Amino acid sequence: MKSILIITLVLICSASYAQDHKPAFPDNGVYLKDSDYVLHKITSGFNREKRYKLIDNKRDYLIVKRDTMEQKFFLDDIWGYRKNGIDWRVCNGECYQVDYTGKVCIYEIPGDGVGEGTRTFYYFSSTLSSPVHDVTKKNLINAFHDNISFVNRIRQMPLTRSIFKRDKTTGHFVFVEWL
Repeated sequence: MKSILIITLVLICSASYAQDHKPAFPDNGVYLKDSDYVLHKITSGFNREKRYKLIDNKRDYLIVKRDTMEQKFFLDDIWGYRKNGIDWRVCNGECYQVDYTGKVCIYEIPGDGVGEGTRTFYYFSSTLSSPVHDVTKKNLINAFHDNISFVNRIRQMPLTRSIFKRDKTTGHFVFVEWL
């Protein structure tokens, strides 16, 4: 009788734990739409395993390889992808690492560490589905022209002050807090 009671207790504890803890979404996979990114809905998702690979070094497409099966995704047909736990957005054939999504979306293309490649380039879009632009004062003013207070703050910045200054508490670019 004791063993039945103990087994029942273990099963109840296991069932309640399983209901409270959702499995984390996969480290690798494809976001077909911007809403998939928001919902963390990954197509062909998987975690790190030798049998699975996400190959993103092709010019116009990426490949999800599972054992002997390959699934090809053309860059024009997807919003982005997740590789090794890092999210990437695809826009006009270019892949951008997602840095921040909130009042504005900030992306970067990290340098490869060689020569000019040590420099990280920053980009933005006003929404998850809008085009990606270089982070410049002019591009920010054009994208957010209807936000008068933001435009005025950008215009009032001295020429010697960088748009890339970060807020010490949030770690985001200062201009993000102005939106």
